[in-house]
Amino acid sequence: MRALSLLLVTSLLAVPSTVDNPGRGSLHTLVTGDRVRVGGPDRLVIKPAPGREKVRFLAHRLGDGLQVIPVDQLPQIHAGKVSRRQFEVVPATTKPVAARQIHALTLTHLGRDGEPAQIYDTLVINRDSYETTFLHGPPETGTLYLPAGRYVAYTVLFSGNYPERPEMTMLAIPSITLDGDQSFSFDGRASNHMSVSVPHPTAKQLLAEAGWEIRVDPQIGLGGSMLSDTYDGFYIGHAGPDADNPEFVAKATSQWAEMGPDGTAVNSPVAFMLSWYQEGRLFTGLKKDVKPTDLARIRAKHHSHLANGLGLRALWSEVPGKAQWGIAAELYFYLPFSRVEYVNNDSGRVRWHIEATDDAAVSFLRSPGNYQPGRTYSQTWNNAVFGPGTDGTRNGDAISVYVPIYTDASGHPGYGVAHTSRTALFRNSTKVFEAPDFNPQTIDVPPDDAQYRLEVAAQRGDPWPYDLSSDVKVAWTFRSRHTDSAKLLPLSVVRFTPALRENNTAPAGCSFTLPISVQRQAGGSIRKPTVFVSYNDGLTWQQVSLRDAGSGWATTLHHPMGNGWVSLRAKHTDSSGNIVEQTIIHAYRISS
Repeated sequence: MRALSLLLVTSLLAVPSTVDNPGRGSLHTLVTGDRVRVGGPDRLVIKPAPGREKVRFLAHRLGDGLQVIPVDQLPQIHAGKVSRRQFEVVPATTKPVAARQIHALTLTHLGRDGEPAQIYDTLVINRDSYETTFLHGPPETGTLYLPAGRYVAYTVLFSGNYPERPEMTMLAIPSITLDGDQSFSFDGRASNHMSVSVPHPTAKQLLAEAGWEIRVDPQIGLGGSMLSDTYDGFYIGHAGPDADNPEFVAKATSQWAEMGPDGTAVNSPVAFMLSWYQEGRLFTGLKKDVKPTDLARIRAKHHSHLANGLGLRALWSEVPGKAQWGIAAELYFYLPFSRVEYVNNDSGRVRWHIEATDDAAVSFLRSPGNYQPGRTYSQTWNNAVFGPGTDGTRNGDAISVYVPIYTDASGHPGYGVAHTSRTALFRNSTKVFEAPDFNPQTIDVPPDDAQYRLEVAAQRGDPWPYDLSSDVKVAWTFRSRHTDSAKLLPLSVVRFTPALRENNTAPAGCSFTLPISVQRQAGGSIRKPTVFVSYNDGLTWQQVSLRDAGSGWATTLHHPMGNGWVSLRAKHTDSSGNIVEQTIIHAYRISS
């Protein structure tokens, strides 16, 4: 499962309306009207309410929970008129710890001018229980009485135009071992300003993030971030003893796009996605004058389902095993569309995740990649044929599945909406589970060896006008028994990768080559599949002959005249007897 990411949509995007995609998570509306979309523990989107586009935010990662707080709400929170829990978009749980002796932790806050700071928001997090204690001013000094243990503490000092558009200074003490009464100072004079420039004069910054993270495990993290659309007024620095914590990782993210004549980033042809990390302590300010030689170039081409349909794309970074909490700006465009994105890799540390949502409300994912400076990478997204991918495991006596039913021809796993859908599991021909969706499922099963059949189906109709992959069915037959650890199920799929126009259409009335391959996640060796084609929406089928082609096969289809669709059906049996059967109605269009 991916780590938590936060996607910030700013006013610069002038976001057009689009079909909501339940696959992208649940939607929450804060008391301020700002909308927050939570995609489980792995991603989050902030959409400021109309008229609130310049509001700055704080994001706090508290174990398995997340708070997203608009800065202009802090006066109400500090006055006790509004609860922080109203901004808890992922509820946090704490771990029980044995009773321990209580000690006093005294924290003093000084501004960048050395004077007592009266407006601040401070968090002290227990490293073992994830219990979080909050402190705010005035006065500049406060004392907390906490159990002995390991802690991390950080604050954000506010000055200038508070709370509407304040200057913000983040200071962090990476490690506190509270084994007696202790005192520390958050001194703003230890911070410095943040600034980033990119080698593109018409690009404008969309996202500025400064923060830190401690990774506990793939699902649990501690961290905090300041978020805005510019680094103007952002300061950052170390506090506490002059000692590093190797688990503590500082991070800065800066994302930019070329603006259009309308002053928005919609259809921006050029974007810059940049992140920097530092282990041990927060940066002491940050100044980056990015050069072209620092960057890799990604040429991303997106096909379309609908004429002038709307898509979006977001990139967020991680350092594997160290920092997986990602921050990104969503960029919208009308399909088909191509853009050049420039990314850094921070001396080889950074991996970039990519997510794209197409005009048919399907979200595609790309595994994190390390892009080398000076190189160009070409990617194609949202290209038919859209069909099932593989994602299934057995762990002990439980089978878990989450089938990306709309995986595109480039292999990006695709999750989206459907009019009707179904997941069912049979054991020795007896149904043991059924659900009216294709959401993630974990199904308890007996430990002994048995034959299983897993069926997943999705049909699209009203109210969505999506005619590609309008009816997708896949069924796997395999044997499984108790495992001592998580093991991949012996699932495979047949992939079709035709060379289509950008509107996912092939020419009618001619011969056409269809490449075919088999993708497996486990099981026996691959054998030649059986493939059928239909030109009448599956009423009748014709088996096609396959010839060897590279690592797979190819067949020559004979498209009829006129506008219509090609539907495909396939069956594959591997050398161990594991079977996949799949049908895709309206796999791609044909037109004169």
